[in-house]
Amino acid sequence: MAVATTAARPPLGATARPVRRRALVIAAGVAAGALIWALAVPVFGVQLLVRFGAGTQQTVSVAFVLAGSLIAPLLGWALLSFLERRTNRARALWTRVAVVSLLMTFALPLAAGVTTSARVTLLLMHVAVGTVVIVGLRRT
Repeated sequence: MAVATTAARPPLGATARPVRRRALVIAAGVAAGALIWALAVPVFGVQLLVRFGAGTQQTVSVAFVLAGSLIAPLLGWALLSFLERRTNRARALWTRVAVVSLLMTFALPLAAGVTTSARVTLLLMHVAVGTVVIVGLRRT
């Protein structure tokens, strides 16, 4: 006597929900970075200047903030998706990697910021985007 088993398929649209939620989390992270830039630069007059090594000073534009706030979280999403397919402990492992990665990004503003206000603003952007993305993607 043979017993047939079928794998339960998720309901139609169920896989779209996490994708939509994760996309909204990424958008919220980008918005958080842009909001801090919009408050710091035009409103408070912070000059977001960075210098890498002995190079020339460069201004951090809103386009740079938007790109950075989008690329890093998308890489995090990709890693989370990869881990979800490979392990049952994906969320815990991903969270550790994400927090360590966020802490490592602090080195960039601390080393490259020209003024204290630029360093603080850049750190705030990193913390805001990182917090939104880490907490948000963990919940999806």
